[in-house]
Formats: sequence, C-alpha cells, structure tokens
Amino acid sequence: MPKRYKKFGRWALLPRPKLKEMPEFIPEVLSESYYQACVIADVSPRAAGALARYCLRRMIRDFWEIPENQFGTLAAELDYVESRIPPESKRSIGMVRSFGNIRLYMQEHTDTMVDADPKEVELLIRLNEILFEDWYAARHERENRANDLDAFIKSIKSMEPERISQLETVTALPVHTRAQTTAPQQNAPTT
Repeated sequence: MPKRYKKFGRWALLPRPKLKEMPEFIPEVLSESYYQACVIADVSPRAAGALARYCLRRMIRDFWEIPENQFGTLAAELDYVESRIPPESKRSIGMVRSFGNIRLYMQEHTDTMVDADPKEVELLIRLNEILFEDWYAARHERENRANDLDAFIKSIKSMEPERISQLETVTALPVHTRAQTTAPQQNAPTT
C-alpha cells in the first residue's frame, strides 16, 4: 500500500477504506488507481467510478499488451482481447459489463465523468480485484513455479559429472529399454 494511504488507517475520525493490499508484482499505476478509487468510493462515487474504470482499462492494456493503435473505449479494448481472455475472467467481465449503467460507462472514455451508483462502483472495484488475482497473481505463481523448477534443474546439474552422465544415458534411451537398464541384474536361473 502506498505510504500516503497508510495514514488514513491510523486516524480514527476517518473510516478505513475497503481495500485489499496489493502485492509488489502489481504495476504501481494500477495499485495507485485502485487505492484511490477505494479511498474515495464513499465520498465521491462518480470519481471512484472513473478511477475504477481507468484501473480496469490500464490493466487490460498492460496485461494483454494492447498496441497503441488499438486504444479506444474500454468496451472496444475488451472486445479486442476477448479471444485471449480465460473463460472465468470473461464470465466475470461479462457479468459486470451487463449490470446497470456500467455497460454505458464502458462506452465512454475513462476521462469522462458520469454519475455512478455506489453499488456499481463497488462492483467495478471488485472486478479489478478479481482480475488482479486471475491475471497478475496467477502469472506470478506460474513464474515462481518455473523458477523453482529451474533451480532444481541447476542443482541436479551441479551434481558430480559421473552421476549426470548416468542420468543422461538413462533418459536418452527409449522408454522400454530404460526399465531394463535401470532394473537390478538378477542371476540367470541354473538348470
């Protein structure tokens, strides 16, 4: 959480905003606009709605790497990446897009201020949170698993060369001969 928002939690006269702590792998421009939308949602739903739409648009541009020549309204940008969005995320976006006046907001540019119902703003904020998890957190987890696998492979390669050559020999053999090669040798039966 940016430092300037932490002070709100300590001041007893102001209500603590409903926001989730964003991990460091979330781009700062996204976490900033998310925090700002949460902090002002009760005071100015109109401004919070604009910030939540801005956050959603920046997230879509950043995560799906939309080229500048495809920038447009939020609805147009969602349509541009629709085929690449996972079904679960697409379902969440679709539910929010069809709710109340949100479908109209998505046709507007994010710098346009439109009246917003507090529940619609909360819905947009929740959609941002869902997509942070579905896209950024999931990608971060995949990267961590790949890094763990890479570290494990490096630890195997640092083993003594003779053991590595034995492993490479066994894995280079066709599957049906691996079992014969690695099976313990038994004495042939005597007759």
